[in-house]
Amino acid sequence: QSYVEFKEWFSDPLNLAIHEQRVDREQGLLSRLHKVLRPFMLRRLKCEVEKQLPEKHEHVVRCPLSRRQQVLYEEFMQRRETKRVLKKGDYMGMMSILMKLRQVCNHPELFEPRKAATAFVMEP
Repeated sequence: QSYVEFKEWFSDPLNLAIHEQRVDREQGLLSRLHKVLRPFMLRRLKCEVEKQLPEKHEHVVRCPLSRRQQVLYEEFMQRRETKRVLKKGDYMGMMSILMKLRQVCNHPELFEPRKAATAFVMEP
């Protein structure tokens, strides 16, 4: 019931105004909509929320790369294109390289997917 009323009051007229490109003339409708929604919205600033959060603790846990990750990492760093971008020093290119290295470190399947090998065969 309340959904139907809300739709009749706001959604239908607002969609019509958007479609007819006359939203600027519907300020009364928009102010009524804001008035109805305001009690249900929580708006807080970052500086207010930061004071309520507990102190952040950072723990560094080092873990070695697997053999496959090491190979992918080294191969990527030895590519001609990678060396060219590093030599050029282009910011976006450097960020792209960092993202690819991050993929290798997080999970090598993100960087270079392998086909699954299985002895199981399904008949059609």
